[in-house]
Amino acid sequence: MRALVVTVLLGASLLGCHTPKKEAPEASAARAKAVLAPFQTELKGALEAAIASGGPEPAVEACSSIAPALAAKASSGGATVGRTSPKLRNPKNAAPPWVVPAMTELAAAKKEGDYRVVPLADGKVGYAETILVKPKCLLCHGADVAPGVASKLAAKYPSDAARGYSEGDFRGVSWVELPPP
Repeated sequence: MRALVVTVLLGASLLGCHTPKKEAPEASAARAKAVLAPFQTELKGALEAAIASGGPEPAVEACSSIAPALAAKASSGGATVGRTSPKLRNPKNAAPPWVVPAMTELAAAKKEGDYRVVPLADGKVGYAETILVKPKCLLCHGADVAPGVASKLAAKYPSDAARGYSEGDFRGVSWVELPPP
């Protein structure tokens, strides 16, 4: 009888232990891209609309206010979305610790569409995807920005380090932290 009680208690205690389900990296990447794509599309659209409405100066305003709002909007269902760079414009975009090694690898590879999937604690998954500099990015991130843009950037971001890029340079990463599958 005592052995039966011990067996039942042991079995019950093991049922309470939950091992997070492992997910294939490709499946994690697909989940992350599904979370990240609307953020990227909306941000690109907002910046292009700002540039079309009045040039790069309005884009500085849009980026400073719209990008954080879009990241917050995309951060739902247990996911967290962000952008970061080795050369930060906004210190609030500093990389979470898990992103740094992934970003370093992606910077070395410097391939469009490249990404890294990183297993995190508690069954969570991290995803980081390359951002390369496009021609329009140079309006605010190039070596020579217009004086009005430089003035707006200095006012918004006094510690701006995100200039001096050329087309095709590694700019940073978009990242997602996903809940367990």
